[in-house]
Amino acid sequence: MGSALRGEPRRKLGGRTRYDAAGVNVIHPLERIPAGRRKLVFLACLGLTVVLWLVLHTIAGGLATGAAPLGLVSLELARTASEVRLILAWWTDAQVVLAGLAVKADFAFIPFYATTLALVCLWAPGPIAARGWPLSGLGRPLAWAQWIAGSLDLLENVGLLRLLDGGIRDPLPTLVAACASLKFLLVVLGLAYGLYANWALVELGPTQKTAPPSA
Repeated sequence: MGSALRGEPRRKLGGRTRYDAAGVNVIHPLERIPAGRRKLVFLACLGLTVVLWLVLHTIAGGLATGAAPLGLVSLELARTASEVRLILAWWTDAQVVLAGLAVKADFAFIPFYATTLALVCLWAPGPIAARGWPLSGLGRPLAWAQWIAGSLDLLENVGLLRLLDGGIRDPLPTLVAACASLKFLLVVLGLAYGLYANWALVELGPTQKTAPPSA
């Protein structure tokens, strides 16, 4: 039973065991980045994430209305065609255009935020394990989850563009809302795991070294 839960190893990659699709510990492609370069990649992705988030905030910052208190996010979470029509009825033509621009800009934002969070999740097991805290084994699955969140975001954006173009028919809003909800859940889990690891790092103190992430 134990081996069934862990997955049977299929082969070694770079000295690390790779598990098949039935396992929970499949090597993440970002782990192939040399350790000495991973921080640089993280900082580059983080910087681009922040810049693109500011661009998105600037574009979509004026979309909040009575029907859409969260702006574009309200449209993402609208579950029925009637809810979508109500949101669009409150928006001016200019706001609909801005919403479309924000969705298109989000396509550029997705790979950077998803990769940034994935790298955080791959780093996090080190300080967590060094502190002896639980959940150090979640880093790799949560790193994959961030890329899944990005994929869901892509699907969501395709649906949003269709809705903004007038294709407002059920069950499309329900599918868009489902993608958005699961995306937000996975992203929040990744952020929470990173904060948990930072807490562990603070508890370790400046003189203690962190253990490497488990393979």
